[in-house]
Amino acid sequence: MLDKNDWDNLVIKNGGEFLQSWDWGVFQEVLGKKVIRYSDEIGMAQIIITPLPLNLCWAYIPRGPIFFNEESKDLIAKIAKAVPLNTVFIDFEISQDIDLNLPKFKSRQPEKTLILNLEKSEDELLGGMHPKTRYGIRIAEKKRLEFMELDNEMEFYKVLKMTSGRQKFRTYNELYFNLMKKSLDKSNLKFFGVLSGGEVITSGLFYSFGGTAAYLHGGSDYKSRALMSPYLLHWEAIKFFKKSGVKFYDFWGVDENRWPGVTRFKTRFGGEIKEYPGACVKILKPFWFKIYNVSRRK
Repeated sequence: MLDKNDWDNLVIKNGGEFLQSWDWGVFQEVLGKKVIRYSDEIGMAQIIITPLPLNLCWAYIPRGPIFFNEESKDLIAKIAKAVPLNTVFIDFEISQDIDLNLPKFKSRQPEKTLILNLEKSEDELLGGMHPKTRYGIRIAEKKRLEFMELDNEMEFYKVLKMTSGRQKFRTYNELYFNLMKKSLDKSNLKFFGVLSGGEVITSGLFYSFGGTAAYLHGGSDYKSRALMSPYLLHWEAIKFFKKSGVKFYDFWGVDENRWPGVTRFKTRFGGEIKEYPGACVKILKPFWFKIYNVSRRK
């Protein structure tokens, strides 16, 4: 049985991401989910169990399982035996390019993201940006905006909620972020903000694991858009994580079709696009899986 340090070290050694980290599993437990950590000589998986009606459940493996070798089918079969007997299906969202020979499923995590290499110098990072991004950073710096870590996660959430209402996207409620702050290590979880006149006008939530800092959620006050504060948020966060020894900055999701404006903003910072294989599903109870899919469409 692996402890926290052994688990995380094995995840990092095999290229796993924060969604497979021990602490992220603890956070899921705080949210009321059951977490199963499975590992053997060919791979590992942090499995999140979510209850369904009629004493059923489904299993989710975000950015996993993590394969140590090519014996993928054996690992999938072992995981199927490790989940509860009342599991309807297992949702896999692997990060490795391995064909599991399973039906495709709708992804819950972004299928593409943008990764910035922080081992470059600041001048090299700036040089790799689009001219409009460098211009936006310069404008924000001239406005004497203040970048800082926010002590109160509600300052972050206020701006996020404002943005989600304006742009018509769904986000988690304030309790979710409150529990996140309580259950995750403060050295890895950061709420950053850009302030103008003492008021937070742009905010972002970042989580670091295994040498990568991921920008998971963020928002900005539309009334202050002329101040270019989102450019400053990312540039200052990039510099912060670089000085902290983080090697990669993950903008966490780009998609020209679904999020054209956000994607354009992010990709102008430079970096490289990373694509994931997408989700696939192992159906354990076909009848109940059909019922589940019908209920989701309502």
